[in-house]
Amino acid sequence: MFRNNIYDRIYNFVDLGENNYLDAFEILLRELENFSPDLIEKKRIIIGTKTDLEGTKDRLDELQKKYPDEKAVGISVFSAEGIPELVKVFVSLVSENRSAE
Repeated sequence: MFRNNIYDRIYNFVDLGENNYLDAFEILLRELENFSPDLIEKKRIIIGTKTDLEGTKDRLDELQKKYPDEKAVGISVFSAEGIPELVKVFVSLVSENRSAE
């Protein structure tokens, strides 16, 4: 069913402007597991925010290297950078799930 296509993933927003950006995803995973062990089994996408700030693109690269099995996308709501890529990710998820039906 279409409404479930985009909901079968967990979208984790990580503030790349914060110094604890590398630990933030790990903290989110622990919180998910504590809340519901089933949630930890879902596929995840990391959305790194504030890519308009200096040094955050390098931080996004570091985050992707630390979690190579996770899809990571960087966005800036200030400059709209990365938003088209994120939309493409959402569209591909919907298309992927429609093909599986």
